[in-house]
Amino acid sequence: MLQDIGVTVLRQVPKHVLLGLASGAYSLHGGVVREFGGRIVAHLIQPGVASTVSGVVPGIGWIADAFQSYELWRMGLTLGRVQSQVSTVLKLATATTAISGLGVAVGIASYVALSRQVSAIGEAVRRVEAQTKRTNQFLDATHYGELQAALDDLRHAKDATSERTITDCLQSAKGQFAKIFHRAQSLWPQVESIADASALEESANVAMTGQALAMSELGEHEMALADFALHRSQWRELARTWCRQRVLREDPQRLLAPELRGAIPARELVRLMDFADLDGADSPRGIDWIDDLRDRQSKASRLKLPSFADETPALTFAQRLVARDDLLGATESHLGELARYGMSVRQFEALISKPSIAEGDTSPLWVVDRQMLDSATQPVAT
Repeated sequence: MLQDIGVTVLRQVPKHVLLGLASGAYSLHGGVVREFGGRIVAHLIQPGVASTVSGVVPGIGWIADAFQSYELWRMGLTLGRVQSQVSTVLKLATATTAISGLGVAVGIASYVALSRQVSAIGEAVRRVEAQTKRTNQFLDATHYGELQAALDDLRHAKDATSERTITDCLQSAKGQFAKIFHRAQSLWPQVESIADASALEESANVAMTGQALAMSELGEHEMALADFALHRSQWRELARTWCRQRVLREDPQRLLAPELRGAIPARELVRLMDFADLDGADSPRGIDWIDDLRDRQSKASRLKLPSFADETPALTFAQRLVARDDLLGATESHLGELARYGMSVRQFEALISKPSIAEGDTSPLWVVDRQMLDSATQPVAT
């Protein structure tokens, strides 16, 4: 076990986390375990690749080990039941991570994760450029070189030894990312094609995350959290508006049609409706949306048949926005935890990457608040 700045890194899942996941009291968003109130309970990290692992969630062998260590049969639980419930949570979290396009198992900002996203944006820009001739304004907003330059500043800050150079590079990256975010934000509502909207959304996502990372490394932890929260709120409103106008439109009931089952399963349809907030209540309705759509369907003209042409690309992008919002929420919560500890993103990554933790064991790591641990229930530390 390794302790640092108020957090503890364990090789075995803490008992309260395992029971919380098994009971449904805790949920897993990417690699961030949270209570229903949103507070971070723990981070789940696969050793050796730290927070930048692409879509990796450990197998269920550790569940059996923890079940035996904590003698959970004394609580009337069975291994099969615990494995089934926790495995379901892990599968849903993995699916969300995959759909989001972020490919990050823990919702934290990191240089490697941003590098992957910038590379993906570069490919998207080149695809759009090859498909259409009307991209001058679009490319001006998501210019691959600008994003790469901002990322280079982060890399230089990471590798530099001079404090002045580090500070200068971080300040430069912060300014560039802020400019890219606001330009992408202003153009997103204007574009028509999904390819354009996708690349602009990716740019805004990378920029707000990169700015938060730079500010975190400058020691401005509270400001990093505040700016990320503001930018995520602005991003969220753009994403919700896009879903309402371009996907749900005036006839969301058409999405119940059997022809669209493969494009958007019922679970994802409900999540989309909650995210888009079609009724303006700003509170999740869950499965009740299905009844709402059925009512709309019964009131719709039987003579007006819905068209399902080319629905899949828009629905796929909408589902990615919903999933990404989930993981961006995890990042925001994580930045809040770092601000509480006065810890930078790099310090956190160093904590979970130390050789004493990362080498010689393939079991997942659990990063938890030291004060939340019940010492009487913890396994022997390694």
